[in-house]
Amino acid sequence: MVYTGLCQEPEIILNDLLVSNAYKTCERIDSIYYFVGHNGDYDQEIWRTNGTPEGTYRVANVHLGGSAWPGELTRVDDKLFFMATDDNGSEQLYLSDGTEEGTQWVFDVDPDAQEQYHMLTASGGLLYFRTTRPQIFTELWVSDGTTENTHMVADICEDWPSYPHELTDFNGSMVFIAEDCNTGGETLYSTTGINGTVSQLGGYLVRALMCTEDHLYFVSNHEDYGSELSASVGGAADVTRISDINPGEYSSDIYHITQVGSTLFFRAYEPDHGSELWSYNLSTATIQLVKDINPGAFNSSFPDQLINYKGKLFFKANDGVHGDELWISDGTEEGTFMLKNISEEQDEIIYHSYPGKFFATEDLLYFVANDGIHGPELWQTDGTAEGTEMTADIWPSGAEGSDPGGFAEIGDYLVFNAWYGKRTLLRLKIHNTSTVGVDEPVSLTSLFQLYPNPAQSSIIIEPGTSVEIHYQILDISGREIMNGSVRDGSKTRLDLSSLRSGLYLIRGETGQASQTMKFTVE
Repeated sequence: MVYTGLCQEPEIILNDLLVSNAYKTCERIDSIYYFVGHNGDYDQEIWRTNGTPEGTYRVANVHLGGSAWPGELTRVDDKLFFMATDDNGSEQLYLSDGTEEGTQWVFDVDPDAQEQYHMLTASGGLLYFRTTRPQIFTELWVSDGTTENTHMVADICEDWPSYPHELTDFNGSMVFIAEDCNTGGETLYSTTGINGTVSQLGGYLVRALMCTEDHLYFVSNHEDYGSELSASVGGAADVTRISDINPGEYSSDIYHITQVGSTLFFRAYEPDHGSELWSYNLSTATIQLVKDINPGAFNSSFPDQLINYKGKLFFKANDGVHGDELWISDGTEEGTFMLKNISEEQDEIIYHSYPGKFFATEDLLYFVANDGIHGPELWQTDGTAEGTEMTADIWPSGAEGSDPGGFAEIGDYLVFNAWYGKRTLLRLKIHNTSTVGVDEPVSLTSLFQLYPNPAQSSIIIEPGTSVEIHYQILDISGREIMNGSVRDGSKTRLDLSSLRSGLYLIRGETGQASQTMKFTVE
């Protein structure tokens, strides 16, 4: 049966939709969730939903002869930019206001080539992106949504590609990392406006770029110090080194710079402690090891998936005893601890829950984790061990899990996709306001109940609907064992005497809804 935690169980928004879970195939603009999917009548196109069945529909059919395979969905103010394949099989840049008539072609960088658009990023009301054009190589482009104002910002390195990446908005300016055309290696650049020039800010072998309200923070290599935490206010040649965590010319291998209040957290390597959690206090300009989570010079906890939630840092780390689990930190050693061992060890074997895909709402932090029983499923935490639990076992098929993703908060709901026999669009109620008059989506457990469970020689299906239910019984590998129908909402006893002892699945479908449950034969 579907396991529910603090929230109600997820609901299918539209049963016949197949949703893409690829990179950047969903985006939120105000109260609308845009995503890529198809329902059998159309191939892969842009869809939209407000979280209700009647508010879920295809925006436009970009590729009339097949799938447009939209990607890189990016919000710029109240418009949606995306890349898609046209009728000629060429990848193009498109813009949409959420309507069919307002979805339009913007630009084709090279009509004779199969170019690709990458890293679509909003800054200062404009779209910046990286693409390739023959003989001009991989450079930075800008667009205001019109064909005439879509152009390359600059050919930074005339004789070879500059490979712009880590595009980041910094108070309306686009800051990015690209090749230094004079010395080689990667350095910082910035540009502003539709016809802005490119300025080199400095830094050498730069990476891990992030920004606060008034500073850029990143990793840069410094002579005699190696690659260390560095900063800039966005001016030319004002890069300063903040730390020397790994003394001398050796690098500290910094990753995942994340701001929580007046503190920057990050992972760094230091020879006496390995790769552990460090912090930099913006107010006092002090840097310190937060905690040696996996003690010893040759051990590391490798903190990852860092996120700020309610003024504390949540992250994944491995203490060497419990595997990769959920941790929390307030910046002090005593305030840094494993919040919950989700995948508990058995028989001295270390298991990992691998918490990730964190998504913060006002009341709860949602994430995906594997407890070793249900597979990758939706979890939630309020910041306490007691309040950290699985939200729902969406795909109750053993260790396979539903692997949720694409989270967005739309009105009173968390909207996302998950595997439920196919990649399905779901919603989860997270705010208790009235929904009177709203057409409710299909509940994951509305079709039937199943008992007794565990079963012996027979089991009873009790329908929750008068519509005919077609069912399949599958073994744990997915092989069909038996099938049949339940009519008129009548209780039906199924003969299981031919089944061996073990775990099975029963899948019921009406054509409008489906449900899968696990049961055991003793």
